[in-house]
Amino acid sequence: MVSIPFDYMKEKILKNSDLTEETLSAKIKQKMNELSGLISKEGAAHIIANELGIKLIEANGDVKIKDVLAGMKGVNTAGEVQRIYEFREFQKETRSGKVQSVLISDETGIIRVVCWNDQTEKIKNLKEGDIIKITSAYAKENNERVELHLNDNSALVINPPGVTIDNARKIGQQQEGSAEYKRKTIKGLEPNDSNVELLATIVDVYDIRFFDSKQKPNEKNFVLNVMLDDGEGIVRTVLWSDTITKLLSKTKEEMLAYQSNNFNEVKHDLLGKIILVKGRANMNVSFNRMEFVCRDVDPNPDPKKELKEAPVEEQVPKEQPKPQQTVTDVDPKPVPEKDLEFSTADEVEEPKKNTSDDDDIIDIEDI
Repeated sequence: MVSIPFDYMKEKILKNSDLTEETLSAKIKQKMNELSGLISKEGAAHIIANELGIKLIEANGDVKIKDVLAGMKGVNTAGEVQRIYEFREFQKETRSGKVQSVLISDETGIIRVVCWNDQTEKIKNLKEGDIIKITSAYAKENNERVELHLNDNSALVINPPGVTIDNARKIGQQQEGSAEYKRKTIKGLEPNDSNVELLATIVDVYDIRFFDSKQKPNEKNFVLNVMLDDGEGIVRTVLWSDTITKLLSKTKEEMLAYQSNNFNEVKHDLLGKIILVKGRANMNVSFNRMEFVCRDVDPNPDPKKELKEAPVEEQVPKEQPKPQQTVTDVDPKPVPEKDLEFSTADEVEEPKKNTSDDDDIIDIEDI
């Protein structure tokens, strides 16, 4: 079954009708009331789309990356390679195999493509910037993100004649047509909130950590944890290489010099700095605390202008079982190496345990 996100449905309906967003929201609410609340907002939107004769999913043909939805089969798409992850071989009790994944993008979005077994041979000479054409892939969801998987029936062609990708999205860019970033307070953050922005003050800075890149041998990346306070709460925020260089207005080479130079002066200068961060919230199960993963940062926002132009959305958190932690509550332990392995500025992570009924899928985490 194809899973269609609510925001995607709204976008399709608004694009293919003369309804305004306000009118559509009213129609969805009316439809839910008509059915005595026995239908979700997604179901109501689906009915309205059908009534208007709007197809939410194209049945056949090539699709743009932003239109790939979890549950789709026989997906055909093309993209420019943005990142290549390491090749792995695995051995389980009943089977063995090979797996490798890449990030590709077009002008509408970025998606991870996972190749299994013999399909990995097709990308062993792949380079960043190459164009790949994919046919007969299937889409599934991992970590709240849609991925494309290639099996024995799928095909992959590198730099096919006549296929070009104009204005391919780069890692860190917001996907076209995705929901705008919504301003929230730290207190209003909920698990798996995405496309969220916080305006807050840095109140604590941990030591910067350097680690070997798994994607590019002999290259170092780095991660920095800071505590942000917006007057409503405090949250630990993780910044990776690209956002750190932007925050500090330094090149990667200048940052790598801190492997041997003292970082304390930089930490001191960051204290009390107001920044605007964009990214997603994540519940750290190990410590039972909310954290924020930054994918973009404005190091010098105008607080008065920001508060005026992007007022904080009124939030009623679904569940706040514990009060927000203070700085002294935060465990200062560094991020485990296993979390560094696939955590990058684009926030592509190892898939979690597979919960689908598809028995021929092995999750990378299990390898």
